Amino acid sequence: MTKRRKWRILFFATIALYLIIIAALMVMIYNIPQIYTTMNKNNSEAIVTEVETALGSASGQLDEQLANIVAANEMELVVLAPGETIYSSMPVTDFSVLNQSISSSALSYQSAFIFEKDGTEYQVWLAIYQQNPQQVFEVILTVVIVGVIILCIIIIILIVVLFRNLILPFTRLRDNIFKLKEYRLNEVHGTEESSEYDLLSEELSYFTDDLKGKFDSYSVQYTSLEQELQIRQEGYQNQLQLVQSLIHDIKAPLSIEQLQIEQIGKEAGANPKLSEITEELAHNNAQLMAEIVDVLTILKNEPDGTMREAEQFNVVPVIKELLNSFRPLFKDHKVAYYLDAPKRLDVFMDPLQFKQIIHNVLSNAAKYTDDGGNFEIEVYEEHEQFVLRAYNDIADTSKIDFNRIFDLFYHVGAADKHATGIGLVTVKRIVEANNGSCSFMPFEQGVLLEVKLPLKAGDTHA
Repeated sequence: MTKRRKWRILFFATIALYLIIIAALMVMIYNIPQIYTTMNKNNSEAIVTEVETALGSASGQLDEQLANIVAANEMELVVLAPGETIYSSMPVTDFSVLNQSISSSALSYQSAFIFEKDGTEYQVWLAIYQQNPQQVFEVILTVVIVGVIILCIIIIILIVVLFRNLILPFTRLRDNIFKLKEYRLNEVHGTEESSEYDLLSEELSYFTDDLKGKFDSYSVQYTSLEQELQIRQEGYQNQLQLVQSLIHDIKAPLSIEQLQIEQIGKEAGANPKLSEITEELAHNNAQLMAEIVDVLTILKNEPDGTMREAEQFNVVPVIKELLNSFRPLFKDHKVAYYLDAPKRLDVFMDPLQFKQIIHNVLSNAAKYTDDGGNFEIEVYEEHEQFVLRAYNDIADTSKIDFNRIFDLFYHVGAADKHATGIGLVTVKRIVEANNGSCSFMPFEQGVLLEVKLPLKAGDTHA
């Protein structure tokens, strides 16, 4: 048997012993109540046998023998013969009184029986107390401590064996790998140690010899290419998030189109309203096409983490146009909407991102404003900041977790089974990316969303 095989057998045998000891300790601890019960039962059986042996002996000093038994054990004993009391450790000898005078919960055994010897009948009343739990606990604790000490010794032995037969060879292997990493190929060599784990170092030395002849065919461009791919991947992830937001925004115009189609079906025949609805359909289709163009624009951009260059533009027409596109939804829910804005208010940012903000604000209001309620949007300039305040009536705000309202995929209750929970998240992400801030809070008879953005490029005080 080789040295390598011997150490393997010793290693696995030690592990097996370790597991056996753990299993034994677990079984013992789990069965402590049963062990305690068994000990009480065995003790009771031994005492009963001892009493019966004393009664059956031919000795004339029966009372002394019984007294010795009682003194040596936690018990009470009364033995009566016809017309006399042989022994009693209790103040009374009436068995019925004895049964009531002692608590059965403190006993492990209680019985009254007749023992006959040489024609003499002995009436025996016997009560044996439970063994002291403290003593049983001390015995079990001693066994557990001894087991833990043995386990610790086994662990120490395993650590020493592992360090000697595993860690040291891997340390040598690590040193060779570091040498290989630093291209010190001539210093990479095997070892004369007999451990099987040192064979890795030996194999590494063979690999190094073969690698020396192939290094010239590799170029440092691999590292540059890897870095470039990483940059492109990160850019792709950013673009993907933006595309997902836009696709989410397209859902509202599609819902509007569906609503208008239903209205056209109801207005069958010649009806002046059909002309107006048709115009709205055409407008919404144009808006949907614009959204698709925006998606294509994002996909065509280089993955540099940005969408398009920011520019100075008037936000009021954008808000009015988007508010008009949501008019059928507000009308369907009998929501009165109001816009308070100046004729012109310029903001420096990406127009598409601003459009996303307004679109999500209006979409959120259309979903959650109470039927017959009010939706008010106010836009103004304050301290060189663009401020948007959007209020909508919500009678019951108890279901809204205002601390989580900007969390991804959070949406209120089951108001909209198609809700994605990314609308306000998108608003917050875009606003903060442009050095702005946003908040959502209960206000009057509903809720208020407030968005602040810097008016000029480079401002960070919003």
